[in-house]
Amino acid sequence: MEKLKITNDLSKFEKRVARIINSMVKAEYTLDSLIDHINEKGCVSGVVTELISTIDSARFYRLYKKEIDQLFYDTLEVCDAGVPHELIDTWDYADPLARDDYNQSLLAWFGFEIVSRSLQWEAQRTENKKGK
Repeated sequence: MEKLKITNDLSKFEKRVARIINSMVKAEYTLDSLIDHINEKGCVSGVVTELISTIDSARFYRLYKKEIDQLFYDTLEVCDAGVPHELIDTWDYADPLARDDYNQSLLAWFGFEIVSRSLQWEAQRTENKKGK
């Protein structure tokens, strides 16, 4: 698997994540090694250059707010977490509704990481089906 396939059944947010990942697949990264790096170290590591600065990450969050928020709410429910800092340990308690850039940046990273993992799993599942 060299790059993620961008299909019509993906949401705008998923397509954007896939495009960013595909643009980063170079000689130093295979698709799997890049997504593994994102999963192991997180966006906080700076591997996703479009999400390094708090301002850029917060802007990304605001563009895809509905989808990222839904992912976050769903994860809170599945993990039986009552408050955001139970999932994101660096959450700013003074901003519980993520109105400021810092928590918005954390949510952008969270959404990017979840979707990149999901896209990888789907690509692997599709590839495995072809191999059978």
